[in-house]
Amino acid sequence: MDGLSFFQAGAWKRIKFSANDLSLQQALARLLCENALQDITCANITVDFPFTTLIPSQLLNKQDALSLYKFHFPETDTTQLVVCSQEIPAFNITLLFGIPRTHYLLANKLFQQIQWHHHLHEHISNCLKFTKQKGETQAWIWADALHVHITVANNGLLLFANYFPISSQHDILYYTAKVFEQYQLSQQHTPTYVMGSEAAHQTLVNHLALCHYTNNYAHC
Repeated sequence: MDGLSFFQAGAWKRIKFSANDLSLQQALARLLCENALQDITCANITVDFPFTTLIPSQLLNKQDALSLYKFHFPETDTTQLVVCSQEIPAFNITLLFGIPRTHYLLANKLFQQIQWHHHLHEHISNCLKFTKQKGETQAWIWADALHVHITVANNGLLLFANYFPISSQHDILYYTAKVFEQYQLSQQHTPTYVMGSEAAHQTLVNHLALCHYTNNYAHC
């Protein structure tokens, strides 16, 4: 955790922590001194941790969420995570995602009631909804400095959704091109929606303009 952003009185505010403030106790002490947070009892918290997976809702039993998460991410130390789920009800899909236990404990000390969300939930939901409305195939790409997430859907049917780690700007183009090739998406005609952090977003837009030979993409 490097900070906390929250929306209050029509404006975003961000509290930053230094590298020495990353323990639960130090972060909590900083936040408890923030007057703007004193009167908030219920919170909707959106996270962007990269380890997520999608499960058919009918197969998910909440008691099995941790086991399913371990199966998909065997290299992850799940003793340090709290696994949460968020359903996409219209499409019978549930998003599983892990929250570092320290972050989870910190939030529960600050707020009496919490609803956890993952930012990809809306990203994937909109991809499914818009492709179903328009009866077409679309690609939705979200990128930051460390990861790119690509979702492909056709007429409300999820074809592909996955994170890729990136170490350079060229990795974004590489993974995008591989997914387009695998699913035989047209560089000229497939509607492509791009979003993410400002720098990565602009890089992705530049790559699409240069290599996808199309203006058929939108900014989100």
